[in-house]
Amino acid sequence: MKTNQATKSFGLLALALLATPLAMAQDDSSFWYGGINAGRTRADIDDARIKANLAAGGYATTAFSE
Repeated sequence: MKTNQATKSFGLLALALLATPLAMAQDDSSFWYGGINAGRTRADIDDARIKANLAAGGYATTAFSE
């Protein structure tokens, strides 16, 4: 039973040591980032339902713009 506990403790320690550098935040703005995104998006806006939900929450709408 002691071996199992020692193995768990060692595994947790190893995980913590490996994850620490990944968790450190760096404020280094001297790097470049580039990305490409492709795809199609479509959304249907239900104005009446949005206004009804806002009214039910106590919010009055005077104008609604898409």
